[in-house]
Amino acid sequence: MEADDPFLSSLEKERAIIRENISKLNADLSYVDKMIVRRKSEILSDNLGIKLNKKNIDRVFFESLITDILRNSKKGKRTSELFESIRLMGHRINYNTLRTYVTKMRDKGFIYRKGNNYQWFATEANDLPNLPPKKD
Repeated sequence: MEADDPFLSSLEKERAIIRENISKLNADLSYVDKMIVRRKSEILSDNLGIKLNKKNIDRVFFESLITDILRNSKKGKRTSELFESIRLMGHRINYNTLRTYVTKMRDKGFIYRKGNNYQWFATEANDLPNLPPKKD
């Protein structure tokens, strides 16, 4: 009886079209998100005087991504939460590689911990230590 209902079949077709459109929009949104982070990493490298090459482009990209995630987090994030956030954004990174990036960012003063807490926080842009002058 349900198969003969033209209204029901038209609703199912409409649902299939909407799901296809949502899938396309999600792919477009993911692409735009990646381009935003790539551009932010290029700006960061310019401000720090770092020349991008094949060896450091991934590190700079993930440092920018980690900084964005921490700045958008009110209570900070643990390393495992950072890993999960990056994974949910569609980026692939090994957990141990992420830990290395986080440690290097801590050593550079880009991120810090408050007290004995395991939560990471992003340093404010004007509080970054020992940044070389911006190259024109």
